Amino acid sequence: MAKLTVGTYDDMGPVVKALLENDKTLTMKKGKQIVSSLGGDVYSKDVYLIEYDDTGEMGESRAGKPKSDEERKKDHKKKFGTDKLPPRGTGKGE
Repeated sequence: MAKLTVGTYDDMGPVVKALLENDKTLTMKKGKQIVSSLGGDVYSKDVYLIEYDDTGEMGESRAGKPKSDEERKKDHKKKFGTDKLPPRGTGKGE
C-alpha cells in the first residue's frame, strides 16, 4: 500500500529524513498548489508530493505476519550492532 503526503519544502525535510532512516523507498515530485487568501487574493506556492511504501511501518499491523529472521537480523544489527538475535518475545534485552 502506498501512502502520500504533501507539503512545502520546509515541511518535507523531516519527512524525507525519517523515511530514509527507516529504509523506505520514496518518490518525490514538485508541483504547485493554488491558494486563496481570506482577502480573495489567489496565488500559487511550490509543494512536494511524496509517495512511499508503508509496509510494516511503525505502529501499523503486519496482519498477523511476524518479521522473518532476516528482517529481525537487519533491524537488530541496525539498533544493537550485532546479528545475534534473542529468542522471539523476549524484548530488547539489556
